[in-house]
Amino acid sequence: LYGNDSNAGTQAAPLRNPKTALDRVKANGTIVFRAGSYYNVELGSIRKNVTMQPFPHERVWIKGSIIVTGWVATGTIWKKTNWTTKFCQN
Repeated sequence: LYGNDSNAGTQAAPLRNPKTALDRVKANGTIVFRAGSYYNVELGSIRKNVTMQPFPHERVWIKGSIIVTGWVATGTIWKKTNWTTKFCQN
């Protein structure tokens, strides 16, 4: 992903975090995502009308999942130690 959350949130100076964009966009505004996969996205409750869309002719994937790396083979199984999960409480 590109951008910086201290930027203005324009096409020339994009934000990095979708949550930052959601916090800054005004009601009935639009958030435009550039192509790519956005993982571990936590937007929380959205309490205003907002349009979220991809940049024209680009594909966007927004996932709340976390990519877990560091798996180790132990015999015939794979395991990951020191990992905790956060399950949705809604």
